[in-house]
Amino acid sequence: MNEQQIVQTYIDWCLQHRIKNENNTQDAVDNANLVWKYMTETWPVEFNRENLDLALSQLRPYLKFYSEKEAAYQSYAEKLTPEQVQLIGDLLGRRGLSTEGENLYTNFIAIAAYLVEKRQPISVESVDRALGNITSNGKAPLIWNRRLQDSEKEALQIRQQPTQALPVDDVKIPDRLRPELHAHYRMMHTPKPEETNKTLKSLDAEYQQRAVDAVASIQNHLDRTEAEQLLSKAGAWGWELTLKAILRYIEKRSHERANVVR
Repeated sequence: MNEQQIVQTYIDWCLQHRIKNENNTQDAVDNANLVWKYMTETWPVEFNRENLDLALSQLRPYLKFYSEKEAAYQSYAEKLTPEQVQLIGDLLGRRGLSTEGENLYTNFIAIAAYLVEKRQPISVESVDRALGNITSNGKAPLIWNRRLQDSEKEALQIRQQPTQALPVDDVKIPDRLRPELHAHYRMMHTPKPEETNKTLKSLDAEYQQRAVDAVASIQNHLDRTEAEQLLSKAGAWGWELTLKAILRYIEKRSHERANVVR
């Protein structure tokens, strides 16, 4: 068996048993090295399909396998060019389908299977047609990204904004204290859980006061009325998130008024 035949035998064997063999991945490299060493050094036999099957029981605990969906994805990817795989993958996200985790495999398999079975060329137009047909007949599952409501989008944007951190007392080691006593000093002066809870409540009260003060500082009556409505969200959002929302609202209105003046 020449080198090319050996490689093809290994590829086919991996495909049948869902063994990871994707190009340029560490799992694929680790698997190939493990199998080659076992077949040529540990159990030196001819590298053929029959011996690979016999060796599988010994190698299985150390090999890395695809999940069922990953294996199906790889099977279809083998039938397409890298450019075609990339095209389908890119269009999934652009058309609003989920590409998170195994959702990518589910959506890719549905489209690739349709196009391969129909023997259609892989293009933007054919993928869009496949999406339309799959959606209308409902035979293959497609997983779409959940569209956030406006209120959810607002909350997500607010959470992603940094808030100026409020100072929290930490144990300060006296300058002249010997190093071997630092741990003991820190242990003796670290706040107890109940004290920590008091600190958190104090922080929440501070965020609440800052939120109320921020609303009160708004000069425009209509703007202040709108900002006051955000205070009612504290029960669901907490005072830190509510403060972010109010500061974001004030900044937004400030920019809008500045643009009007220009």
